[in-house]
Amino acid sequence: MSETIRGGAHVGSNPWLGYHAGWPLASLTVAPDSLTLSMWPLKYKFERSSIRGLLKKPLFGRTSLFIVHTNPAFSKSVIFQPPNFSRLESALTENGYVLTDDEAKLSMEPIRYSNVIPAIVLIAAILGLIAAVIAMAVARRA
Repeated sequence: MSETIRGGAHVGSNPWLGYHAGWPLASLTVAPDSLTLSMWPLKYKFERSSIRGLLKKPLFGRTSLFIVHTNPAFSKSVIFQPPNFSRLESALTENGYVLTDDEAKLSMEPIRYSNVIPAIVLIAAILGLIAAVIAMAVARRA
């Protein structure tokens, strides 16, 4: 039985850079055969076979779920932060997923991940900078 839980989420090349959506703009659907992370405009569906491990650890003072996966089409860092972690933990357990709080227990073979999100963030930052420079130039002339 699947369950959808709202929260905040982050995807990117690492936990510090990437795309972030705060609560309630992100959701994680837990199903027996997959986990689906939705944060507009992104939707990542992790088939159970591509999930290397589910890591429970604090990030910025909140208990977070780190999805360690082998899907090269998705960003390396995938984090979900529900307001009530115990509800998420129950949904995962009911669907047969195992959480760990020890990174050493996860197999860490090298995996090639997508660089799409960092590229989008870089382009957006450059466009924002250009827009700011143009706005300042227009404001000076007025």
